[in-house]
Parts: sequence; structure tokens; C-alpha cells
Amino acid sequence: MDALLEQPGDGAAGPVEIGIEGDFRVCAQSAIRQSGQWHFHRRFELHLVGESAGSLIVGDHRDQYAEGDLVLIGPGLPHAWHLHPQQSETAARHIQVHFSETLLRSGNQLAPDLLGLEAFMEGARAGLAFGGKTRQQAAEMMHQLLDAQGCKRLAIFYLLLDLLAGCSQSTRLVSAAYPRVASSGISPRIKSVMDYLCRHYSEPVIQDRIAEEFGMSAGHLCRRFKKETGVGFVEFINHLRVQKSCELLANSGLPITQICFEVGFRNISNFNRRFVALKKMTPSAYRCSYRADSSSR
Repeated sequence: MDALLEQPGDGAAGPVEIGIEGDFRVCAQSAIRQSGQWHFHRRFELHLVGESAGSLIVGDHRDQYAEGDLVLIGPGLPHAWHLHPQQSETAARHIQVHFSETLLRSGNQLAPDLLGLEAFMEGARAGLAFGGKTRQQAAEMMHQLLDAQGCKRLAIFYLLLDLLAGCSQSTRLVSAAYPRVASSGISPRIKSVMDYLCRHYSEPVIQDRIAEEFGMSAGHLCRRFKKETGVGFVEFINHLRVQKSCELLANSGLPITQICFEVGFRNISNFNRRFVALKKMTPSAYRCSYRADSSSR
């Protein structure tokens, strides 16, 4: 996992790990403390937004957040909450529930009925946002968690997970091509290839050499990669490079041309074309919109 959490170059800091003690924690924190830091946890994080607004980045997903929003973020998935400056004096507390996979496995052993949550939690590794009546009911239960103690708190927690697992209005956050989210449907060999690409994305990619290193022909590698990940080999590399460029555009002042070459593109026109295809805007527009989000309201 550590290798998959690296970021490129010296212009942007990599995500900081914020350790969470224990297998289960419920807390309320000021939105001010949440603002700006690109970080990850090795626990699942269920996060209910208080009376505040800003922009949220989870992996390659970026959107606005507002009071009442509810998201579930998987272990190791980098994210950052950017609070709008004008709200920094009055921002209300966010409620967070952090829980480990160990806790879920222990629950499965005690109550086999909880095995039905496994598929839901696997999908949650990519991040989920919840809507509709489920979000409202879940928000009420999270407030109850703050006041509950002992077995009652744990009982509410499992009821909360069961509620979210049945939500018909949940939205995946990161894209299918995002390389930092593990999937049980991907074989160890292809995961190793993805890991390799995450470390060497900025270098010239020679399919024959990579395929030989992993004991496959170039054709077999491309077919198997597409079948297991759902995206083509070259498409995955382009997506990875564009995502790395987004991190640099948002978190550094490097010139766009320098970012282009730093992430592995060999000319600016190809970089612009690939960026627009994936993000529906130019790199300069992306940087401007990010800064506008951070300074608005």
C-alpha cells in the first residue's frame, strides 16, 4: 500500500498518514481542523459534514461539500477537505466514525449475518457518497453514536452500516482507473503491474519490456490488464499521469509545462489533449477552478 500512496516530484507533498488509535472511534471535530491537509488513514472513515461548506478531494474525485453531506472513505485513500475561508470562524463540527477491517472481521465471526456487509465494504474502498432519506437517517444515527456508550454504541454502529449497505442512492467517488484502490477482482500479478506503473509513471512506458518483466507477452498483458481492471493499459497510464498532474496543479506553483514533463508526457499538446479528455477542461482552467473554490464564499 505504501508504494501506491507516493506522489510525484518535489513540488507537492505526498499524503500524510494520520494514525487512528484502536479499531473503533467516534468523534466530533471542528471543520477548521479538517481543512486543507492531503492525508489518509488506515481505517475506514464515515464522515458527516457539519454546518460548513467547501471542496472535497478524494483520490481523483473533486466536488463541493455542504452541511449534511455524508461520505465513506476507504483505508489508504488520500483525501482533503478545503473549508471556504469565510466560514472558518463559524464552522460547525463534523462527526467522524473510524473503524478497522479487524473490527468487521471480528463482527463476522460473532454474527455470520454480518458477512453480507463484505461486498458493501469492498465497494467502499473507492469512496461512497450517500443521498436521499438514507443520508438523513444515517445522520441521526451518527448523532446517537456520539452519546451512546459500550454495547449500545456498537449496536448502533452495525445498524448504521446495514442501513448504508442498503442505500439505493450512493455514488462511487474515485474512478475505476484510480490506481490506489485495491480490488479483490484483480490478480496479484496485475496488481504488481499496477504497483510498478504507479512508481514509474513518469518514465517512458515500453510494453514489451514491462510484459517481459512480469512473465507475459505484450499482447497478453494488455488483454489481461483490460479484462481485470476494466481499462486499457495505455488508458490507465494516461489516467495516472493526468491524476498526478492534478495533484501538482492543485498543490504546487509549478509551471504547467514543467508539470507536463514531470508526470511523463513528452509534449504539451498531448498532455493538454489527454487532460481535457479526462477532466473536461484544460490544465490551466483546472488550476483556476481549484483556486476559485478555495477562495470563494
